[in-house]
Amino acid sequence: MSELPDPRFLDDRLAYWAETKPEAEALTYLDRTWTWSELNDRVRRLAGALKERGIKRGEVVAFLDKNHPACVELTDAAASLGAANAIINFRLAGDELDYVLNDSGAKLLVVGKELKPTIDKIRNELPNVEHIIEVTPDGGDDDEYEAMLAAATPVGRGDDVEPDDVCIIMYSSGTTGRPKGVLITQANLLAPTVHG
Repeated sequence: MSELPDPRFLDDRLAYWAETKPEAEALTYLDRTWTWSELNDRVRRLAGALKERGIKRGEVVAFLDKNHPACVELTDAAASLGAANAIINFRLAGDELDYVLNDSGAKLLVVGKELKPTIDKIRNELPNVEHIIEVTPDGGDDDEYEAMLAAATPVGRGDDVEPDDVCIIMYSSGTTGRPKGVLITQANLLAPTVHG
């Protein structure tokens, strides 16, 4: 077996495993399981859905929910367009949420069903957020996220994407004032860890 090539972009590993072990199990969440091929297709479709909604290189999308595979998919899909995913702490209160979402500049928000009522209450305070997509734990018929993926046209990585593009924004706890966005590039995320 050939040696696994070093990734340059966040979606390189996903593409590699989708090609070399397409039917192997990649991800399990609750009672749903996806193969590498299925996961790659979902990320490519999500990238298409983001592109259809005007998300371009250098822009930001956001994710607000408890643990959910949509966060991984959104991070990979956004990165393949050169965009970043601002992963929002689900424990934040309404006034903290609107600060973080506005500070990040997120144009699209994927939000869990349980947290959607909080977003509905502060919707008028989120002028930059153009699209709010609800995701459910079970991916049932009322899941806007799953419907968006099903209707989307898959797209590959953008030609203008660079390893130094920010792909994740994580916010600090804000113990000394407002939370601060920590920018993580694709190169940062993929850098090998040295153990001493």
